[in-house]
Amino acid sequence: MSARVKTHWERYPQPPFVRPHTVVGDVRVLRGVSGGGLEPRDVYVYLPPGYEHTRKRYPVLYLQDGQNAFDDALAFAGEWGADDAAEALAAKGLPCIIVAVPNAGGQRMSEYNPWPRSSSKFGTGEAKGPAYLALLTNTIRGIVNLSFRTRTEPEYTGIGGSSLGGLISAYAALAHPDVFGYCIAMSPALWFSFGEIFVRGLATRAACALLRRHRGSGGPLEGREWRADHGQGRAPSARCSDRAWACGCLR
Repeated sequence: MSARVKTHWERYPQPPFVRPHTVVGDVRVLRGVSGGGLEPRDVYVYLPPGYEHTRKRYPVLYLQDGQNAFDDALAFAGEWGADDAAEALAAKGLPCIIVAVPNAGGQRMSEYNPWPRSSSKFGTGEAKGPAYLALLTNTIRGIVNLSFRTRTEPEYTGIGGSSLGGLISAYAALAHPDVFGYCIAMSPALWFSFGEIFVRGLATRAACALLRRHRGSGGPLEGREWRADHGQGRAPSARCSDRAWACGCLR
């Protein structure tokens, strides 16, 4: 771990309540986590029922755009209800810990992009994806593993997000399979920077098997197209199909 290391977790939410909260279950917050020159942010952790009354260790899922995970009072695009889903899974004997990491507002596009945007319609911009992943995998994950009883093996550690959050999640799973054993990439913005995730050879058939495409509001890859080079010549520009995702590769 590096940067400012804090371990004082508060229960969330705390009064006074300015807006109605929709949190379900036991959620904690760690204020002002920072590192790598990035903006500080609060980190939210959902703990499964009975956590304080057992010595069991739990799988962990790291979610991007954490403002949307648990509480409509924080959400900028509507609450996902990850806490509600986790409570339902726990009732079926599948408890887990969820770590919700908020984006940095105006820096979201840069933090969730591993590559400069010079080849994108969004123009040039600083690629802070590597710095963000260092903050997530080293500082935040380190604090979480020290603070809570987590299963630290890759097969019990997942990462997920939607749109640009899905892009950085997919990149993290492909670039750090020793850390993240599975990925939830919901409507991932893989078109960003003209599909650099493919051009740079990360999306091989073996690597694509890590990805699971979930239908999101943006549709298949948010309706964009790209040209992909799989090391076997230039592939024609094409949309990614559900069938391609189902078989774990791009055709």
